[in-house]
Amino acid sequence: MDYLLEQVFDTPKIELGNLILTPEYTEQEIEPTLETSNKFVCISPLVLLTPSFNDESGKRFINPDTDEFSDLLYESTLTRMERSGWYSQEQMESFYKFQVVPDMNYVNKLREQQKKFARIYSVYDMDVKYEVRGYTLPFTLYAAPEVQDFVFKCGLGAFTHKGFGMLDLANHATVQRTETYKFKREGFIPYKAQERTRPSESEEKTEEN
Repeated sequence: MDYLLEQVFDTPKIELGNLILTPEYTEQEIEPTLETSNKFVCISPLVLLTPSFNDESGKRFINPDTDEFSDLLYESTLTRMERSGWYSQEQMESFYKFQVVPDMNYVNKLREQQKKFARIYSVYDMDVKYEVRGYTLPFTLYAAPEVQDFVFKCGLGAFTHKGFGMLDLANHATVQRTETYKFKREGFIPYKAQERTRPSESEEKTEEN
C-alpha cells in the first residue's frame, strides 16, 4: 500500500475519465463494528440474478418483501464467500442464518410518489452485454458478523465485480469515519508543504456558509 501511494503522490495530476485529480493527503476508513443485525443503504443497485447469454431472466422483477428476494441474495453471498477461500468449511456451515428485510415503508412511499426503486441496467461482462434489474432501497440484514463484514466490504448480490451491490450503513455518523493513514517508511510526507491540507470541520462549515 505504501508503494502504491508513493507512486500516486509522485504523479502531480491523475486523469480519471474526464476528471483531473491532484493527490493531497491520505486517509484510511475506520472499520465499523458490525452486529448480527445491521441496516444498510445501497450505494449502487442490488442485482439478484445473473443471466445467461441471450437470456431475459435477469430483468425479472422480484418483490422485495418475498422470500425469493432474500433467498437469492443468500445463495449468491454464500457462493462468493466459499469461493473466496477466506472461511473454513465449519464456518461456512455456521452461516445458515441469513435474512434480508427491506424497508417497505420506504418502498411504498416511492410507489405512492410514482418513483422507481428498481430499474433495468446494462452490464458488460467479457465484452458481452447483459440487461439486469437493479434495486436501490434500504434494508436490514440479519446474519452472522462475518457475513455482515463480507457484504459490507465486498458487496451484496450479483455483478459486485462490476460495482453493483455496494453498501453503506444507514444512520451512521459521518464524523470520525476516517483517520490519517501513516506511512510505514519514516519521514515520507504524502504531500508538499505548499499544497493544501485537508480543511478542518469548522473550515468546511465556513466555506458552506
